[in-house]
Amino acid sequence: AIVSERLKLAMGGDKDNPNTIEVIGIACDECPVSTYQVTDACRGCLAHRCAAACPRGAISFDEHQKAHIDPDKCVECGRCAEACQYSAISNHKRPCEKACKVKAITEGENHVAHIDPDKCIECGACVYQCPFGAISEKASTVATPRAPRAAKSPLEPPVFSTRRTSSTTMSRWWALSMS
Repeated sequence: AIVSERLKLAMGGDKDNPNTIEVIGIACDECPVSTYQVTDACRGCLAHRCAAACPRGAISFDEHQKAHIDPDKCVECGRCAEACQYSAISNHKRPCEKACKVKAITEGENHVAHIDPDKCIECGACVYQCPFGAISEKASTVATPRAPRAAKSPLEPPVFSTRRTSSTTMSRWWALSMS
């Protein structure tokens, strides 16, 4: 199933999606769901500022006064983390979400990453941070391999196929050639 999805990307991907970056839904299922979690840094304080800040009553306490977040009630607002003086509540995000500086990646249907085409600037940061290769660039044309030709100048990349090079690939090449 993943192979067929990768072949679709190689042949241009979803024609209705204007982005050059797409999520392979079937491969995007191993990352833990983004959520707020109470860490071992919870001191069991008496003030319970985290619980007071929670608008949904999602925080409860055990017999040692350590906080616990009910994921069914939590709406991911982050108020509990802001209120905790010990920084004991952290937001565990997927690597692709953390990498996206324009906040174009959200959790979609069935906990699969969703890229908002209106926000995405196609920088490729999510592609590099996805540990499962579930986010990839789609090919802009289908190429037939040919022998590489030599670069005309030291600043030009060698040509290996007839496939157009994406702007993200060119940016990476330019950064490497300048170092």
